[in-house]
Amino acid sequence: MFDWLRQQNLGFCCVDEPQLPNLLTPMTEATKKIGYVRFNGRNSAKRWQHEQAHERYYYSYTPEELSEWLPKIQKLDSIAEDPFIFANNHWRGQAVSTTRQLRVMLD
Repeated sequence: MFDWLRQQNLGFCCVDEPQLPNLLTPMTEATKKIGYVRFNGRNSAKRWQHEQAHERYYYSYTPEELSEWLPKIQKLDSIAEDPFIFANNHWRGQAVSTTRQLRVMLD
């Protein structure tokens, strides 16, 4: 898959999401000069069963969960010219906390 993405000049998005069947496992790969990680939250209870789409992103990461990504982010930083990290667990502002925690951990 990664070779095909490179041949097509398409980027890969590394995603943290609930570990449910048919979803990606947490991994780090860059298929272009830009590396991209997206924290969607791990709200497995609301992933498929929700009234509003935004409910699936209602999740607050623990420091332990984010620390799992530190080696992956360091790897991405070594293989991508421009690594980017986005937090999408934003329903009630959790993305701000996620970003702040990661920044402290990475600094």
